[in-house]
Amino acid sequence: MPPPLAPALSVFAVLSAVLALVDVRDRRLPDVVVLPGGAVVILLLSIAAAAVHEPSRSAGVVLGAAGAFLVCLVVHLARPADFGGGDVKLAGVCGAVLGWEGAGGVASGLCVGFVAGGIAAVGAVLAGARRVPLPFGPFLLFGTWWQVLARPT
Repeated sequence: MPPPLAPALSVFAVLSAVLALVDVRDRRLPDVVVLPGGAVVILLLSIAAAAVHEPSRSAGVVLGAAGAFLVCLVVHLARPADFGGGDVKLAGVCGAVLGWEGAGGVASGLCVGFVAGGIAAVGAVLAGARRVPLPFGPFLLFGTWWQVLARPT
């Protein structure tokens, strides 16, 4: 990991912990945390891209954020009761972090999150819990961190 990336990932780590706990506890991802936290992460990612003299990384961050946001917006519009607006906004932040590595990183991180959420849902059904609301934010964050930690150093 390039040293200039450390501040962005540090802020994202704190944001991840806070949002995962809040989502599990309250089943919501508050805008008052997601939006400013996400803006800081995206700003720090852009600064990191400039610091390593790779402007294409900035484009990846922006396109990753937009792509993940749009994919999850479609899911939200299809199932608004099951996939909330906070999840859509968080997906944009996760997409920005994943976008550092390009479209492949965004796709794999989101896929890991969705697969992990699906496994949890199947587990809940097998345990006899039907229509149990599962907070999806932690799964998005899990997929993002899985991909970030799998990056070559």
